[in-house]
Amino acid sequence: MSDFQVNNVVLSLLGAPVCDVIERPWKNNAPSKSSIPAGQYDARVRDDATKNWMNNENRRWRIELAGVPHRSNIQFHFGQDVNWSEGCFIVGDLLQPDGSTGMEASYCGLEGGEAAVARLRAVVQGTGAIPGDLKVGITDDYGLFPDFSTNPAC
Repeated sequence: MSDFQVNNVVLSLLGAPVCDVIERPWKNNAPSKSSIPAGQYDARVRDDATKNWMNNENRRWRIELAGVPHRSNIQFHFGQDVNWSEGCFIVGDLLQPDGSTGMEASYCGLEGGEAAVARLRAVVQGTGAIPGDLKVGITDDYGLFPDFSTNPAC
């Protein structure tokens, strides 16, 4: 993983932070290796257990995007580090062992994934949105955070 970089994202609703997110860096939208293109995507909530680690409600609950070019099953879901991602967004709270904070902090993992999923679920349910009829906007860090710099390799 020496050449691996992780993009950090703050997932927010109406400007209020909900949780942190790890995603893979841009590598030309290559399946299992790259972040996805910026855009607005239809999405739905899933809560079926498709992996053996999905053993409770917060590990099963996730948002799955539809219409991602050349990709399928792109989700916001529970996890601990980038190894849990095959192109998905892993939600949690930044794990920063060096004590640093902020968008430029170096990290390669998350903690509190179940609590972060619970917060995300509460926000989605609190909007009154129909679980099968969501819209998710994905932007690159340059458009949303013009002063953002990529983190060092993990």
